[in-house]
Amino acid sequence: MDDFLRKRKVAAVLREALEHSAYFAPTDFGLSRQELQEVARRMEIGDGEFDASLHDASKQAIDGSRRLRPRTVVVWSDLSHFKEPDLRNPDSFEFVLKQMASLKAAQADNPGFDRTVLVERALAEGLLAPRVQAAITTLVFDERLEERNDVLRIDKRWGHYQAPSVQIARRHEPALNEHAK
Repeated sequence: MDDFLRKRKVAAVLREALEHSAYFAPTDFGLSRQELQEVARRMEIGDGEFDASLHDASKQAIDGSRRLRPRTVVVWSDLSHFKEPDLRNPDSFEFVLKQMASLKAAQADNPGFDRTVLVERALAEGLLAPRVQAAITTLVFDERLEERNDVLRIDKRWGHYQAPSVQIARRHEPALNEHAK
């Protein structure tokens, strides 16, 4: 395998490790450089390959935590794109998006929704807090939602976004399946 392809594959492995951290610590996701190096070591990725691929896979968090986060993954919150393993919980995404849409419909401007209140509502509906937190983090990271001081708002650039149930149904459309081959 040539160096370019190997670098892309290593970057993909590192990016996936960073993405998966959102499901284990959704309110403080990302990994330290040392933690990510340990992932690389376990995947038998050498130090040189790690260093060469790190920039393509990650970016420094701007919140002062010194954690590495994945470079923007445009389709992370788009459930029509299957991931293996897929740790995203469709019911949590559906809940968050419906709550945000109903709040927006009730008010003309772009209202905020306290993250804690949203999670409490999800708990009342029988959803698990970590899954809802991960859905929120994913939507914020994908710039579908914006978050400031634990207040969530629909990102102004958002536009139309299909419900997760519709996105999942698209996985079974023949055109998508043929394209994935």
